Amino acid sequence: MFNRSCRESTWSPLATQQLRLRSLVQVTAGRINCLEETKIYFTLHLSAMSAPFYTSEKVESGADAKWQEIHSPTIVKSSARSVCVRIWQHDLSENPSESDRVVVFWGVYFSGLVQIEETAKIRDNSLVFHMHGGCFTAAESVMECPERDNKFLTIANGESPRTKVKKSHGMKCRFLFRKELVSNVSDSYNIFKLLSLQQKQRQIKNKREASKEIIDRISVKSPVCLNLSLIGNTALFQPQRRNIGMGRQLTRLLSQQPERPDPEVILRAQKLRKKIEMAKFRVRLLAAERDRARTHVRQLEEQLGRMCDTNIETESWLMAMYRKLSRERDNFLQLKVAVAAHHDNLDTVRTQLTKRRQHLLRELSDIYEVRQHDGGFYTINGISLPDSESFTESIPAMSVSVALGYAAHAVQMCSVILNIPLR
Repeated sequence: MFNRSCRESTWSPLATQQLRLRSLVQVTAGRINCLEETKIYFTLHLSAMSAPFYTSEKVESGADAKWQEIHSPTIVKSSARSVCVRIWQHDLSENPSESDRVVVFWGVYFSGLVQIEETAKIRDNSLVFHMHGGCFTAAESVMECPERDNKFLTIANGESPRTKVKKSHGMKCRFLFRKELVSNVSDSYNIFKLLSLQQKQRQIKNKREASKEIIDRISVKSPVCLNLSLIGNTALFQPQRRNIGMGRQLTRLLSQQPERPDPEVILRAQKLRKKIEMAKFRVRLLAAERDRARTHVRQLEEQLGRMCDTNIETESWLMAMYRKLSRERDNFLQLKVAVAAHHDNLDTVRTQLTKRRQHLLRELSDIYEVRQHDGGFYTINGISLPDSESFTESIPAMSVSVALGYAAHAVQMCSVILNIPLR
């Protein structure tokens, strides 16, 4: 629709035709007025307040800015008639949060653009939209061409299609209809010619279906040729016997009519055809089996890859655990040596403790001297210490209490020296 041939212009759409966002291929710009040594990029929005659905790459700011072709899934199926374009200035020397600012903002209706040539001159801060029909921009962004032979076509200017736009040199306007020379216009089919054409198409379709039915009938009846007896008795394969004159026989010989094939040859050909079909069927079966085997082999290879990955991970884990075990074993050996040294120290201390206890007990026995007399009674430090059976009132209570005090203190000191708790 966009590339219809025209005698006077390269692009002449219908009045009701509207360019869509899906036709947008690339965006270029003239000189953008921004700071030097900065980069610029553009974003596309469906409305002035919506988020961008496409962001271009950053290019150096110069005489002309040309970005790569647009590849966006939103644009491929979009039927929007308008788009908002923002050109941003990116300065790396400033704060990254404040390095981007808008230098150009365009709200574009594609029906209001004009077509230009790629070599046409445009003003500063102007955008050029490369679409499937050509290059388009705003009418006020185009400068006068120095060469009068170059021309570009104004598609629309934002006004009503019935409003005639002021013409300049090399520019044309679009209207709801346009006049052409009679030589450039050809009559279209009328209703009667169209009906006749449709009827002929139906006849061709019916003949094709009828011929298909005949082909099916022939293919059904063809197995009759496999039976030699039927072939021999069939009148179709038997030539008519009649007296043919010399003139007719000579004519038949001169015409060089091909002879009918031998029925045995036909049968052998049919058998060969059956063998070929069987071979083809086997080939298809083998191909299906090959595909199945390939799929199985591919699955086994994937499984082997996963098992190799698992083995590698397990090997890494085992190596780490082996290193940990080696460190723990070294620590254990060091602890074992330290424990052996502590055992020696413990034996020495235990021996010294036993000697010390024995010495204290001997000193305690010297302090509290306990003796057994011939009468069977005991004394402690010369004081009688009777037992419960030999206790009588004749023994003074004061001496008994002193003896018991000595005995209790001796027992207490023994428990302290031997580290044995009393009951």
